[in-house]
Amino acid sequence: MLSLYVLGAFFVGLVFWALKPAKQNPYPLPPGPPAEPIFGHARLIPTTRPEVTYAKWTKDYNSDVLYLNLLGKHAIILNSQKAATDLLDRRGANYSDRPRFPFFDEMGWRQILTFYSQGPEFRKHRRMFNTAFSAGNCLMYRDGQQKEARKMLKNIVKDPTEWRKHMVFFAIAIIIRLTYGIEVTGPEDPLIELADKGGKTVSEGGPAGATFVDIFPFVRALPHSLSFLIPSLKFARDQIPVLRAMKDIPFGMVEDRIKNKTARDSFLVKVLRERAQNAEELQGLTDEDLKGATSTIFTAGQDTTWSQLMYFVLAMTYYPEIQKKAWAEIESVVGHDRLPEFSDQPNLPYLNNVVKEAFRWNLVVPLGIPHVNNKDDEYNGYFIPKGSLVIANGYAIHRDAAVYKNPERFDPDRFIPKEQGGRGEPAPEAHFGFGRRLKMKEELKSLLTLKLHLVSRVIHDLFLAP
Repeated sequence: MLSLYVLGAFFVGLVFWALKPAKQNPYPLPPGPPAEPIFGHARLIPTTRPEVTYAKWTKDYNSDVLYLNLLGKHAIILNSQKAATDLLDRRGANYSDRPRFPFFDEMGWRQILTFYSQGPEFRKHRRMFNTAFSAGNCLMYRDGQQKEARKMLKNIVKDPTEWRKHMVFFAIAIIIRLTYGIEVTGPEDPLIELADKGGKTVSEGGPAGATFVDIFPFVRALPHSLSFLIPSLKFARDQIPVLRAMKDIPFGMVEDRIKNKTARDSFLVKVLRERAQNAEELQGLTDEDLKGATSTIFTAGQDTTWSQLMYFVLAMTYYPEIQKKAWAEIESVVGHDRLPEFSDQPNLPYLNNVVKEAFRWNLVVPLGIPHVNNKDDEYNGYFIPKGSLVIANGYAIHRDAAVYKNPERFDPDRFIPKEQGGRGEPAPEAHFGFGRRLKMKEELKSLLTLKLHLVSRVIHDLFLAP
């Protein structure tokens, strides 16, 4: 009986929300496919690879800006670099807010810069990240990355049949070292197991903003004994101990190492030391703030690193002639006796273009995290209502045939400047997001670029060496 009342309340609320009158405005909404009654466009969006459908709709409706009604919620899809830059970068003050994700809040992911709305907490966390990942501070992370890459190479040489496992370990180990300054001992290390569990809290929880808990957040009021009625609510609550462990265990390890004077340079060590020295930009940061920030890097960083490495491996195996050309450049600049280093980067123009193309060819998170606008806006004659979910479609941006010739093909030469006889196509940007929330895109590019430079050597040894 209780479940019938609950379902009835859901349906009444859904109808009320979906049929509420739209705000009148002299400008029309952007184009989009015909909507269904009550559901709007919600049932038209595929559960797998919606970014491909959005890109197709841009062609169907001849507009790089689309409008969708998601159960009464406005959504704006930006399918070109120009639209994303114009709105999310140039009008960033209006578009730098984020939607709430009740599902992740319930799980314990609330204290994450990615999900914070504008306000004091957001500004506090942004200062922390901009301080720790400034251009100067990023230099201290390089040595650890190179050490982990050497370990990976040795492991692959020792056991080449398990190359995938060794690369997964590398992706996790390099993030743990960057975040906490801790060197994990092997795949059985407790922190590796913790990282795996933490990654599943995100990867197995459902699409961000589209779970039952996100759509009907009032179900969070249900007592724990009734969580089984809502599978996504039960999943979120089951992950609370995992998230707690991810926040507390490595943080405690770093605190102990600082006391024992054995701590290595890392994001957390840097912030803890500067906070202890009363750095003005870090005042007000609590331990819980730091635990939330570090667990975010711990979880998201290893997953995106691993995925990007796999896309890179895929591209190099599909296009061995490109890999051979990149290897020849490494061989001429670096030689056989060492791995590529950051200092080699200016002398490896072709490999740099290979890395750019790897970022363009396949995005790890093609739709990124939605933005929200704080007030009504107008763009190219279209009305964008206040509070819309504004989503930059990185897939469409990086596969835009008006910008990239033969966008489906992996072609590093597309970036050769026109003055050098090339096409001078723009470097991809969607991989690193849009907007004014962080100032560290270039530093993150450098870190990721070196990882792929190092992996290029591994790929050569695995697939191309005689």
